[in-house]
Amino acid sequence: MIIYDASSFFERLQRKDLDLESFILDITIYEIGNVAIKHATILKDISGDDAKSLLKIVANWKNVLYLDQAEAGDVYDIAQKSGLTFYDAAYAYLAGKYGASLETCDKKLHRQAQKFCKVKLLEV
Repeated sequence: MIIYDASSFFERLQRKDLDLESFILDITIYEIGNVAIKHATILKDISGDDAKSLLKIVANWKNVLYLDQAEAGDVYDIAQKSGLTFYDAAYAYLAGKYGASLETCDKKLHRQAQKFCKVKLLEV
């Protein structure tokens, strides 16, 4: 089982290399929304229509994991111990919970999450 964080999802989408059986978190759509806006309006390396297509793909992803309210304290503990954001700690927590491999392009997340789950760094 593979869980993509937003950086990995976006990179694999750009490469046209998404594993359709992989998982994302419910927060991934919001993170990808920020990435789409950045690339369309600031970097101008994708069009607005491409950004919207990207959002449609992530919004319709079939394998989405959700953080249970009772698990928020565990995610907080990971964030506090590792220095990760709550978002990134949620990816690490759920990867550990499900015995999944977390894939990221974020070197800090890769380094810090190894204490809590299996992590693969996708080079960009």
